[in-house]
Amino acid sequence: MKKLFFIFLIIGILSCCTRNEEMGNRGSNIENGIYMGYFEYQNQKYWCEIEFTNDRYVEWPSGGAMFQKSYGCLTVGRWSAGNGKLTFNMESYKMPGYPEPCVPNMLIPGEYSFYDVLKSDSLVFEKGSNAGRIKYHLVKLQLN
Repeated sequence: MKKLFFIFLIIGILSCCTRNEEMGNRGSNIENGIYMGYFEYQNQKYWCEIEFTNDRYVEWPSGGAMFQKSYGCLTVGRWSAGNGKLTFNMESYKMPGYPEPCVPNMLIPGEYSFYDVLKSDSLVFEKGSNAGRIKYHLVKLQLN
């Protein structure tokens, strides 16, 4: 049942996050909640999950997905958005001292170009270029 859920989640993310992307001034209108999806880095897609609560963020492990960030790369901190930018400022590692190595470019802190995908429950943002480019595609989980 979980695999079926993730298959539908992938289809939903891919269908909503690849069309109608334009730079937008979305302000700080990210709704509180958990956003799940993937990010692209060096032609590979990695599962990810980020929780936004007011001006704070927490990265969560993706629950056994084959391609995901090392647990040692997960961070906690503050975020802000405006003028087409989304900025993450790290306060700490979520799992400090985790033995698996972390690829520095996979750390989320930094300033991203923020795309308006015309859906309030979808987030698309990216930073870097060429081999250092990282682009996130996330959809808010609707928990009832």
